[in-house]
Amino acid sequence: TWSSPSPDPQRPLPSFPPAKEQVQMTLRDSSPRLSRRGFIAAGAGALALTALGGWTPVHAVPSGSAASTLPTPPAFPEGIDLYQQAYQNWSKEIMLDAIWTCAPRTPDDVVRLVNWAHEHGYTIRPRGAMHGWTPLTIVNGAPVDRVILADTMVHLNHVHVNPNGSPATVSAGAGATLDAITTALHQHGLGIANLPAPGVLSIAGALAVNAHGAALPADGEARMPGHTFGSLSNLVTELTAVVWDGNAYTLRTFDRADPDITPLLTHLGRTFITSVTLQAGPDFRLRCQSFTDITWQELFSPAGAPGRTFESFIGSAGRAEAIWYPFT
Repeated sequence: TWSSPSPDPQRPLPSFPPAKEQVQMTLRDSSPRLSRRGFIAAGAGALALTALGGWTPVHAVPSGSAASTLPTPPAFPEGIDLYQQAYQNWSKEIMLDAIWTCAPRTPDDVVRLVNWAHEHGYTIRPRGAMHGWTPLTIVNGAPVDRVILADTMVHLNHVHVNPNGSPATVSAGAGATLDAITTALHQHGLGIANLPAPGVLSIAGALAVNAHGAALPADGEARMPGHTFGSLSNLVTELTAVVWDGNAYTLRTFDRADPDITPLLTHLGRTFITSVTLQAGPDFRLRCQSFTDITWQELFSPAGAPGRTFESFIGSAGRAEAIWYPFT
């Protein structure tokens, strides 16, 4: 996939509704399986009311239910929804029938959750769109009875644009999707010059792995004010993370000028980011083209080779990513 400035600058960008609070669907149950194409498109499932008067995600088992198959975590923090749910990453390489999952409502909830886990010998892992395929969240075959996933996309998904800054910025909760962030920016005539192809990714998940693709200047391209080249992490001006202060876990906000922010910009899921602020520039129209007939031998030819090479796409467009679908 490669992206380049739209050849028709007068053509308006499509308008999308803001993302609503969502949780991911779980697909390992007795209901018919989605096709792989359908799974990619489905993205997230709706919330369902329960007889308890609260809510649980579709196909989830609330804590305390007789249907639960995992030992209930003791003295779990009040006010944080806890439920047993299946886990499936986008490529179906990591699948679990059940793991404890919770939905913290605020960054302070995350702190309470992590300190509780530290006291009781549990491991907390933030969960976003489940679009990864590396064992940063869950390891296939590893015990999960003392692992709890914290779903960031249900409540920790705020988006706020400051269009008058220099540069303009957008602040977002860990579970805000890239679509929600760029939609909010677009409403102020702002945008980001490079993004991964899927817009359903959570911002914290994208930053954890340094996002996808390459963002380099195309041949002869100059950087526009507010924009950067490089990975999505280059846009971070501030972030808030859960850190150890010597006695307990607490929230700490890091400015981009703080050297301690460096390992957090691409932390590979080894910490919990609760919010992030990114800089933005004038809205940037992109045209996305996908090619499925290029062999890997041609695409990844040595530098200077002819043909449809990754090098040639970077030179002509600057933005490019190669996607391998494990099930093809």
